[in-house]
Amino acid sequence: MKTILTILLATIFFGGRILYLYLKRRRRELLYPVEAGPTSEVKEDFNQPVSVRIGGMKKTPGLDYFVVRNECMRPMGICPDDIIGVQLFDDEFTITDVEEGDVLLIELNDENFRGRKIRVMDHAEKNAFVTYYYVGNKKRQQSSKTHSFECIRGVVREVNHPYSDC
Repeated sequence: MKTILTILLATIFFGGRILYLYLKRRRRELLYPVEAGPTSEVKEDFNQPVSVRIGGMKKTPGLDYFVVRNECMRPMGICPDDIIGVQLFDDEFTITDVEEGDVLLIELNDENFRGRKIRVMDHAEKNAFVTYYYVGNKKRQQSSKTHSFECIRGVVREVNHPYSDC
């Protein structure tokens, strides 16, 4: 009888813990997608949040999170389906704090693309940034046009790889 009671208690205790960890790993959240490639090839709606499995990922206060689509930031350590934490601009963090090499979150609403994308900041020209992305694994491709300061929403500060090790 003692053995059966011990087995039953162990099953309840450890089974509960295993179930908790399993459900935590399956945790999902709605995140907006960001394009990390040529916007001319876009087929997804980047203005609608998508359900993403975030598992046990811990969120950093002060960052907004997005899921990455496409592969053009792989040399920067950002892969498809990675979850990025972005520090959005506010009164304390402004466009003047952006540095060369920062990965920028850009929001566009024009005839070619509606939604968010990420690009690497190269340098400033007047009131805009010249940006680039990557083609293949290493070839740097300059963006077809500069991005005005009004379109820049923030800087990527965190990259989470819930599905791969990039």
